[in-house]
Amino acid sequence: LAREFGISRETLYQYLRTDQ
Repeated sequence: LAREFGISRETLYQYLRTDQ
């Protein structure tokens, strides 16, 4: 799914961390 968005897993993790 992340590939469809064009984002890496690391980017997703960082996004979640920023949400906190």
